[in-house]
Amino acid sequence: GRWDRILSCEVLEHVPDKDAFLANVRRHLAPDGVAFISTPNRLVFSLGHEPSPVNKEHIKELTLEEFREVLKPHFRHREVYGQRFKDPALLRAWENDVRGKIEQCRRGTRWAEAPALRSRLRRFRVVEQAYQVPWLRDAWKAVRWRLGGWLRDHLTTPRCPYLWSDFEFVAGDLSDSVWFCAVVRP
Repeated sequence: GRWDRILSCEVLEHVPDKDAFLANVRRHLAPDGVAFISTPNRLVFSLGHEPSPVNKEHIKELTLEEFREVLKPHFRHREVYGQRFKDPALLRAWENDVRGKIEQCRRGTRWAEAPALRSRLRRFRVVEQAYQVPWLRDAWKAVRWRLGGWLRDHLTTPRCPYLWSDFEFVAGDLSDSVWFCAVVRP
């Protein structure tokens, strides 16, 4: 089908074939439609480090020039904005956090994880057998999600120190934008 509006937030950096993805967005966009596509600014989000020290699922983060170039063949009308911190101190805190993650990457400790609880539990035969019963597996997932949410809400400090109100959209100089946001039309 074709849609009047397409919203793609924080997807492009996860896609191995960006041209195919954007061609599909264009194909499904109505002739007078508008698409909103956002992606991290590699130079700020990850301080230019590749692979991303912030999100190991990111295949390729883009610079502003790369983002504009990948959009160009698919959309005649392109406006790119930036999403940045309102307070420069928050940007400095972000950069310091990313530098720490880069250092962890260099040491090989950034993505090192202990085996997941699920993997450890499934070593027990009774747990593995229970996991094969769909209703038991679904019940455990529900408990795990509720319990995990409760633990996160009540026993840990918040993971993200930023609120939506800490950001602003800007045009013009996008060099300090954490994310790029393109409004595109056929």
